[in-house]
Amino acid sequence: MMMKETALRKFGFSEREIRIYLALLELDEATASSISKSTGMPRTLVYDILESLITKGVASHVIKSGRKYFSGLHPKNLVEHFESLERERKELLAKALPELLGLRKKGRSEKPKVEVYEGKDGVKSLFGDILRVGKEFLCFGSTGLSPEIIPYDLARFHRARINRKIPWRVIYNDDEPGRKRGKEVSGWKHTQVKFMEKTSPTTTYCYGSKIGIVVWAKERLLAVIIEDEVIAKSFREFFKLLWRSAHK
Repeated sequence: MMMKETALRKFGFSEREIRIYLALLELDEATASSISKSTGMPRTLVYDILESLITKGVASHVIKSGRKYFSGLHPKNLVEHFESLERERKELLAKALPELLGLRKKGRSEKPKVEVYEGKDGVKSLFGDILRVGKEFLCFGSTGLSPEIIPYDLARFHRARINRKIPWRVIYNDDEPGRKRGKEVSGWKHTQVKFMEKTSPTTTYCYGSKIGIVVWAKERLLAVIIEDEVIAKSFREFFKLLWRSAHK
C-alpha cells in the first residue's frame, strides 16, 4: 500500500473516500460522471461519497454552465485542516505529501478557480488556507457572529496566526455584535481593527491571490474561495478605500 493511502486512512478516510479524493487530485475539477469513469464506481455512489468528503471539508464544488464540478482540498492544506490530531498522524501525512502533490494535474488552467465549501469543516478549510499562504489577510463585512458558530476552531486559528506573526486588518460592522467582537480582538498582536456601517451581510477575506467569502448562517454555513491575482488585487484596492473611510 502506498504511503498516501496509509496516511489518508489514518486521518479517517474510508477506502472509497480515499479513491475519490485521489481521483479529485488527479482530475483537478471534474463532474461526478468523470469521477465515476476514472474510479470505476457507480455515479450514485460517487455522489454519496462526494457529499461525505464535502461534509468533512476536504472537497468542494462549483457550478459551471449548469453543471456541478468537484475539487479536492489541496494536499498542503490537509495538515492545517486536521491540526487537532496527534503528532504521529500529522507526521505521516507530511511524509505522504510528495505523493499527493504528484497527483495534482500539471499545467493547470490560469482561469480563476472557484471552490465552494459547506459547513464548519468547510470554513476550517478556508482558515487553513490562510495559514498556509502565510501573508497579511484583510477582512471586511465582519459580523462578529463567528465566535458563536465555531468558537473552538476560530480561537485555534487565531492562536496559530499570531504564533506565525501573520498580520490581520479587519473592518467590523458598526453594530452591537460587531462592536463587541472588535473590542475583544483589538488588543491581540498583529491585529488592527476598525469599524464602519454595515458593508455586507457576508464576511470577505483577502489573502495572497485569493478571496474568501463566508456566509455566517447557522442553518447553512458556506465558504467560497476564489483564486485569481487580478480579482484579489481589485479586492485589496477596495479594502484600502474602506480602511481609509472606517473609524476606530
